[in-house]
Amino acid sequence: MIGEIVAELGVSRSSVSVWVRDVHFDEATRAARACASRRFGARKRGPDRLQRQKQAEIDRLPDASSVTHREIMGSCMRCYAARSPIRGSSTGRAVGC
Repeated sequence: MIGEIVAELGVSRSSVSVWVRDVHFDEATRAARACASRRFGARKRGPDRLQRQKQAEIDRLPDASSVTHREIMGSCMRCYAARSPIRGSSTGRAVGC
C-alpha cells in the first residue's frame, strides 16, 4: 500500500510511512492487495558478476578426484623440506613455503 502511494505521488517511502503511521488498514483488504500484486510471480535475480566470475574460476579448477595420493604426499614433502631450517644459519629460523 505504501508502494502505491509512493508511485502515485512521487515522494519518498519514508515520508509516506510518517504520513500513514497512525492509519489502520483492514487485514482482508491488505491480504487481497498482497495476493493481487503477487499474481505476476516473484522475480528472481540471477547471479551477479562476482558470483559468475567465482563460479567460472571453480569450474576451471582440476577435479580433486584425479589427484593421486602420491602427488599429494610429494607436495607435502616439498613444502615440509622448504620449511626446514637452513644449515649454518645463525638464526635457525625456518624458510616459508
